[in-house]
Amino acid sequence: MKLYHRNQIHTVAVADDIDLFRLQICSLTNVQPENQVLHISPGTDSKPSATTTTTTTTTTVILPAHSTTPTAYTISFQNLMQLLQAHPTTVACLIDPYPKPPRLTTIHDNTATSIANFVAPIVLQDRTQTVLGSMPSNNASQFIGRLQNASRHVLMYEDLDLQRYALSKIPLSKLYSEATEDASKDATKDASLTFGDHLLKRFGSWFRHKFFTWMNGIPCSTCNHPTTKCIGATRPNAEEQQAMAGTVEVYQCNACGAHTRFPRYNHPRKLLETRIGRCGEFANCFTLFCRALGYDSRHVTDWTDHVWTEIYSCNLEKWISFDSCENAWNSPLMYSSGWGKKLTYVVACSRNDVVDVSARYVAKYPEMLARRTLVNEVWLAKCIDVLDLTARLRDAKKEGTNLHDWSMQASRRKREATSLEDRRNGGDGLLKASSNAHATGERKENQLTEAERRGRTTGSVEWRAARGELGRTADAKTRALNVKCTTDLSGPVSPNVTATATATATVSPDKKRAKHESMSPMSPQQRMQARVKEVFESLVQEGKSPNEAACLALQVVREENNSSKKE
Repeated sequence: MKLYHRNQIHTVAVADDIDLFRLQICSLTNVQPENQVLHISPGTDSKPSATTTTTTTTTTVILPAHSTTPTAYTISFQNLMQLLQAHPTTVACLIDPYPKPPRLTTIHDNTATSIANFVAPIVLQDRTQTVLGSMPSNNASQFIGRLQNASRHVLMYEDLDLQRYALSKIPLSKLYSEATEDASKDATKDASLTFGDHLLKRFGSWFRHKFFTWMNGIPCSTCNHPTTKCIGATRPNAEEQQAMAGTVEVYQCNACGAHTRFPRYNHPRKLLETRIGRCGEFANCFTLFCRALGYDSRHVTDWTDHVWTEIYSCNLEKWISFDSCENAWNSPLMYSSGWGKKLTYVVACSRNDVVDVSARYVAKYPEMLARRTLVNEVWLAKCIDVLDLTARLRDAKKEGTNLHDWSMQASRRKREATSLEDRRNGGDGLLKASSNAHATGERKENQLTEAERRGRTTGSVEWRAARGELGRTADAKTRALNVKCTTDLSGPVSPNVTATATATATVSPDKKRAKHESMSPMSPQQRMQARVKEVFESLVQEGKSPNEAACLALQVVREENNSSKKE
């Protein structure tokens, strides 16, 4: 069937299940299932023009094919599917969730063309010359090059064939059913989240735990021995370069000594097949999936070596952070308050914008500002403004953006700009009067999400400790160590961790174990978590650094468990 949306025409295969059909429409049009309005005209290639409404169980359909004054009638989704399947090639379907302002319905196309093709390029040329003519240092040239690469990379997510391939990897029926159930439960509690928000959270959990794998180490490609060690990096070969591998890590087998290559692929199609990597691969593949599901999505780059995704929630009317490595939804302070990262520059890129979102991810922006020394702030603002306008014009020409859409985007951008400015000035960014508790932009401890209270949970303990991401405080480190995936994902403890760790923990393991067993019944996992916390705290009290104490505590408990199993 033919699907008309805005100024685009798609050919859609009619699914047997209405839920899958609506998700397919969502992937092509970015219209969430609960907002989809179907105008259906069987037996004609002309675009239907009347308006209709939808509910969760029925669709009001208008058939203008044989009458100049169409009449509306209501049919069930089941009958709707029968109608579509009966006319697979001739049914015309128009998806349009946004009411057009009457004053714009006759002039919006010509006006948008003027904006995209004539007026804005003149402004862009003037601004570009200003930026390029005032580069303050060599750092500026590298900085703008990195931003340009990030802005171009996200265009791969707009490839419809790639989006369809990504959708084929997702268990849509299962996730849709779970999200529907979650939305129904929340509706009884008068919650603020809609189906689209619940679907995103369910999808993020599936992606993290069922689809993509964190890479701590790689088994030997020769003898399949599970333990290897990284001995350096090399250049990618021709085949690896085709999948945009920038570098290749080389691992040596501890058993046979053979070398195994691990290319760091950057093309999302390749990542759909390999399904393994670290934060770069996670965010790259996850952002593609989000675009395939129809969410407005951004790829976010942190200059202190991390990447994640932002998704726009139409319901909440704001951009939501989603770290696919941690499966952390709407926890922007996780990196600074939880992990203890000293953030500097955080820039988000999508098909139609480039935005400095740094203020969203710190509680105290003046402290961040003192660390932003690579480039001049005034020049950086102009640079991002040029790249942002370039992205908007590029998207407007490609998508045939009309004036209404341009106005909607401008309204969304204005809300975000106001929120970020409020964060820079010490507010909470919620676009309302800040209370005294928010006078410095900080939230109270009980207002932080669990992800914002703990350190990083992905990667081996040694790796996280070396990066300084185990946690800003002792409590954050303890919470990170207590997360189940911490032990599941960590590789073997490095041999350079001192063998005297057990002796360093001054409290007797037997006494500690007896104490726990005398308390209320605990699962083995809970006892292990409690023991790690106790050893960690004792090591910190003895003067060990929190990072070293975390590594040693985990090793102590592992050795204790191994000893008890042998006994």
